[in-house]
Amino acid sequence: MSEDFFFSIGSLIIDDIVQANGRTHMKTLGGGATHAVMGMRVWADQVGLLARLAQDFETADFPALEQYFDLSGLEKFQATRTPRAWQLIAEDGFRNEIFQTSFADLPSFVPESAALQGRYRTARGVHLHADPQKIENWVRFLRENPDLIILWEPWDPFCQPENLAEFYRLARQVDIVSPNINESRQLTSIHEPEKIALEWRRNGVRKSLIRLGAAGCQVCGETGDPQTVAAYPVKKIVDVTGAGNACCGGFIVGLARTGSLLEAARYGNISASFALRQYGALYPIKGVRKSAEWRLRHYAGRQ
Repeated sequence: MSEDFFFSIGSLIIDDIVQANGRTHMKTLGGGATHAVMGMRVWADQVGLLARLAQDFETADFPALEQYFDLSGLEKFQATRTPRAWQLIAEDGFRNEIFQTSFADLPSFVPESAALQGRYRTARGVHLHADPQKIENWVRFLRENPDLIILWEPWDPFCQPENLAEFYRLARQVDIVSPNINESRQLTSIHEPEKIALEWRRNGVRKSLIRLGAAGCQVCGETGDPQTVAAYPVKKIVDVTGAGNACCGGFIVGLARTGSLLEAARYGNISASFALRQYGALYPIKGVRKSAEWRLRHYAGRQ
């Protein structure tokens, strides 16, 4: 029996990272979908990414990329330049993202649903990080696989009060919705994450994963109270970029394997803990699985 396959739908971004002390990490591979796939890769060997590549993107610029995820879901199209952004890190860890290319072009880098082929059609879980206008078509197509778990992570610009009704309409179509806490507050004008999750449930959202940053994450199902799972402790945080996306990726694998929201949240927090310790989405994968399984013991006996 082949191992379960997991994937993300979104876009690749090239990040130029500038630390508070002036040190730079130029041309690092990023993007929410890429970080989510790495969060999956912590727990699963068979992961993939569906994204469009500009003409200037060369996989050879990122050595051994095929060791991280399946490359068959990457397709080149007519755009000439890969989306690129400055990631400016302040001394307190605050990250200011400034796009060097037009953010308005980003939706075109997310593939259409017709791009789903091969084992992507029989996957166990997907992280959907796409233009809101593409969500409904993607979900309709993805539902052809009845065993697929669909997590939607909305884009930050979409998470505004005027989009709340549309958020509910789309969120009812997926299995889990996962804005971070700031996006959740922007959408609802409610401060407490527990109240946000319960309000969402009253409006037909089946399951939610609200990422709380240093506090971990909160999960809420169709019954019962929302529950918070503390973050896995990281002694030295290097960069917070992508940790929330990685949490989503780990969560999907955890939910597919255990069926438990709480256990899935632990998987997600552990995936985030690896993302916090380095710059860019990619990092050496050797020994990560063993370390992740060891970190699960941190949660043993906790509620």
